[in-house]
Amino acid sequence: MTAELTSLFAFCATLLAIILAQAMVLAKTNGMAYVMGNRDTSPTAQSALGGRLARVLGNSIEAAVIFAPFVLIAAQLGISNSMTQWSAVIFIIARIAYAVIYAAGINGLRTLVWNVGFICLVIFGLGILFG
Repeated sequence: MTAELTSLFAFCATLLAIILAQAMVLAKTNGMAYVMGNRDTSPTAQSALGGRLARVLGNSIEAAVIFAPFVLIAAQLGISNSMTQWSAVIFIIARIAYAVIYAAGINGLRTLVWNVGFICLVIFGLGILFG
């Protein structure tokens, strides 16, 4: 498996971990009955951590909409070069760091790490174009 596909796999695992963490926080805040129910009503309470995890998940899904197609396009075209490899690896490291930093509520550093991930997406795209 290429570094790019391995990074995509790691990103999927990261998304699963975020979903699990969010569900655990929601269960702790609102009880298992709410989590196991239809959720026809809004949760009665949401902790700061729960809100941050929801935003991390939403942002990570937005990033996946860009990253996953890039990786799959590169794989389909047989493109794997230093630009795509390094940007994919650094991207996943940045996304994991982003999730942890955002969940911890560390301002400033969160934005810096997000920018690193965004730049990696641009570099990955350029790696495909010039690959």
